[in-house]
Amino acid sequence: LSNKIPAPYVNWAFSLWKSTPFTFVLSRNRSSKLGDYSYNRKNNSHRISVNRDLHPYSFLITYVHEVAHLQTVIDYGLKVSHHGKEWKLTFQKLLLVILHQADLPENLMRALADYAKNPRAASSSHTPLAQALSQFGPQKEGTTLKELPEGTIFIFRRRTYRKIETRRSRVMCECLDNGKRYLITGLLLIEDSSIKSFVNAI
Repeated sequence: LSNKIPAPYVNWAFSLWKSTPFTFVLSRNRSSKLGDYSYNRKNNSHRISVNRDLHPYSFLITYVHEVAHLQTVIDYGLKVSHHGKEWKLTFQKLLLVILHQADLPENLMRALADYAKNPRAASSSHTPLAQALSQFGPQKEGTTLKELPEGTIFIFRRRTYRKIETRRSRVMCECLDNGKRYLITGLLLIEDSSIKSFVNAI
C-alpha cells in the first residue's frame, strides 16, 4: 500500500485490512473495472483486487470502494443489494475519513465531497470526480465517447460499436457484432486507432 496510495492515508488504509483481514491482489489493468470484491462461502474469506496501474488517488478511492463492500457484508449480510443503501452508507463513512484528512488537491477534494453525497457504483459515472481524477497519471491520445459524433463506429474490447446518442453521463451504443445496445460511460477514452469511420446515426 505504501507504494500505491498517498502517504497520509497508508496507515489508515492498512488499519482497514487489519480490522478485517482479506486477501489483497494487485491486478493487471482491466478496462471493464478498477477493482472488485468477492466472498468465499466455503472458507468464510474475503478477497479484494485493485488494478495495479492506477494513480495513487484513484487507487485509494477504488480500494476504499471495495473495502466498503466487505464491511457491508460483515454488517448486513450477503442478501443486501450490491450497491444499495447499505453499501452507500458504509462507503460514505469511509470517504468522510479521506475528506477530513484534507490531504487531497483542492479540486479533487471538492469533487469527492460531491460524489460522497450519493456514491455511485462507478466513480467514472460521476463527471466532476472522473474529470478531477483524469488530471493524474499518463495521458493517452484519443477522444472521449461523449465527444464523438453520433454514428461514429469504433472498437472497444475487441468489439465494433456505433454511437447512437448521449444520455446524460452515458452513451447508448449498438454493438455491431451482436446487434445489442449498451449504455457506456461518456468519459470512456476512444483511442484514435480504434475509430473506424463516421456515419450517419440510424
